[in-house]
Order: sequence, then C-alpha cells, then structure tokens
Amino acid sequence: MTTRERVEEVLEETIRPALARHRGNIEIVRFDETSGTLFVRMLGVCAHCPSAELTIRGGVEMEIKERVPEIRALETVA
Repeated sequence: MTTRERVEEVLEETIRPALARHRGNIEIVRFDETSGTLFVRMLGVCAHCPSAELTIRGGVEMEIKERVPEIRALETVA
C-alpha cells in the first residue's frame, strides 16, 4: 500500500466522518515524498471555518502523522 493510500485510509476511517458531522470534508492535493509533506484542502463548510486551522493542527495532522510516519508535515492549500 502506498503512503497516499494509507493516508486515504486514515481519512476515511477517522477524519472524514468527524468533518462530515459539520458538513465538511478534506482531500489530498499531493504528497511530496522528498520532504514528507502532505498537502490537503478543506472542503464544504470547513473550507471557510475560522477553526479549520485548529482542526488541521490539533486533530488531522496528529492522527495522520501517528498512523503514517512517512508524513513529516501537513500543509493546507486553498
């Protein structure tokens, strides 16, 4: 299983269900294997939420980095 597939699995199992309760979602934009940086985009209501950055840093990034150690950084894009 590729790194991207493993991240997608984490998103499907834990992160997307939580975001869906707030009418939001998240998508992988790209993964830079050289730096270990995962670029994601928040969707739905989460895209414009003032707390989105807290959600990313406090929950999404922590969960992904714990379960997929190849991810060293997580960045959001518009």
